[in-house]
Amino acid sequence: MQISTAPFLGFTGSDKKKYYCFFKGRKSFVETLFLGKEEKMKILEEIKENLAEGKRSPMEEIYETSLLPPTDIRKTSIGIILDLIRTEKETDENNEENITKLERDFLDSIVWLFTKGKGDVKYVLLVNQILSEWVQKKLNDQPEGHQFVSRLTGAMKLLLDYRDCGENRVAQIAGLVNLAQFFFRCSRVDLYRDYLYKLYDVQLGVNSRLEAANCLR
Repeated sequence: MQISTAPFLGFTGSDKKKYYCFFKGRKSFVETLFLGKEEKMKILEEIKENLAEGKRSPMEEIYETSLLPPTDIRKTSIGIILDLIRTEKETDENNEENITKLERDFLDSIVWLFTKGKGDVKYVLLVNQILSEWVQKKLNDQPEGHQFVSRLTGAMKLLLDYRDCGENRVAQIAGLVNLAQFFFRCSRVDLYRDYLYKLYDVQLGVNSRLEAANCLR
């Protein structure tokens, strides 16, 4: 998949003003668009070091950038994520494509960002399209790859559904149940637990003490 970088840097008028503050101080991200393999490996090493020290990973900034509205920015950002993964694989002969790790990193970032009000249906469709093409071309249509795309897309749809509940408590409860069950099926016990606690709080808020207690059984 060819991703054009020109529109990404070609903001004009209101768009340029709108996104200037976001990109200010993020020179490393913009430069990533034009780096060679050696420079990309340095970024990968920085990511690993930051994670080991509990610091914010540069990858998180790329995930966050991928949620900006312009489609070209979204395509470019997602392309960078996949490009870094491919670079690591090509450089280390013993390193296999790790769908589980990619899924975990992506889900962690998406859950956090969607909870903050970012993301939309167009983003979900775009991610599904780009990752499906990537699985087909780079992973030889491996079933595990398609399952990964399906789980990621499913999570984003459920997060959007929950966010659209507004103040409707019944809808909130249904949305939280769906999310908790989904993450349980994905073996993400940490996220499953998080949404159980959210469900517990909502149940208490409507004086459903028995249902709230059942959340913690």
